Amino acid sequence: VYALHDDVDLSDGSLQFDERPATDYANTITSDALETNIPLGCESAKILNVWMWIAHKLNEAVQECKATEKTENYRPLDEAAALWESGLLFEMAEQLGPKFGHGNIDGMIYLNRMIVDRLVAGRDIISKNNNMCSEQDTLDLRIITRETISYMTAVLIQGMIDAVFGSSSEERTKERAELFGFAVLPRIIACGHERMYGVLYDDLVVDGYTKKMNTDIMNFLHNYLNCLGLKCDDIGRHSAADASNFMCADDLDIASYSPVNATRTNMAAKIDLDVVAIHQMMSIERYSIALSIYTDGLNYYDYDSSDYNFVSLQDLTNSQTI
Repeated sequence: VYALHDDVDLSDGSLQFDERPATDYANTITSDALETNIPLGCESAKILNVWMWIAHKLNEAVQECKATEKTENYRPLDEAAALWESGLLFEMAEQLGPKFGHGNIDGMIYLNRMIVDRLVAGRDIISKNNNMCSEQDTLDLRIITRETISYMTAVLIQGMIDAVFGSSSEERTKERAELFGFAVLPRIIACGHERMYGVLYDDLVVDGYTKKMNTDIMNFLHNYLNCLGLKCDDIGRHSAADASNFMCADDLDIASYSPVNATRTNMAAKIDLDVVAIHQMMSIERYSIALSIYTDGLNYYDYDSSDYNFVSLQDLTNSQTI
């Protein structure tokens, strides 16, 4: 909603997208896509409506796990698993994977295996104590949810690259590049570089895709993989790519500083993204979400510290921290 809203309804202050409520942007885009052609509309429903509902259900499972009043209702996580594993997104990942050099792991393509393994781990956390989650259970489920959504995002990124290099015609390429732009770009704006987001949004959505954009698109996607919790190998390289799809290289240096433990140091650096998220949420008056990010943390989790697990901006002020 933050990324795609393009106006404000002055009568009630609600955010707008394409002259309709911004909260309904997936429905707006899918409805328009269905009016263009059926295959595009079906693809839109898959990567916008269904993808977002799965992400919503994963986060709902976390909220249910941490709730004071416990229930034996495991529906959110079960529903998320059912929608991914028996649905079109699983099949889309299976079709995309071989194009990017990914092989099967225990009967399914790499990204599906990463997602399914985490769904199973989340189920086990919830079911082992009849949904009576401890604080540590909740923190572990939050990490699993974030990692699952990262791998789900990797499938969207593969789809965007495939739209550019693997579509059958120029018009089909333009339509699919715009559609996947709607799906991928809102994930990337959370990394804080709104100017670059605006440039690519204008290229793909406002002006329309052209082949000369390929290098910029690939450079843009590669630059934000670390922010999204991904590595180059999680995406791979499209088999039909030309020189504009240059080889991706994971770069965990911070400015000109090369950390001794690059992975751990980059996790700490991601706390800046919490500040970005708080600013974005407050700018659209989602104050309770902003406060939750401040107190509970969002982007920085520490595998090595059971005391914190997730580290928040508020944690940085605690006496045991300073």
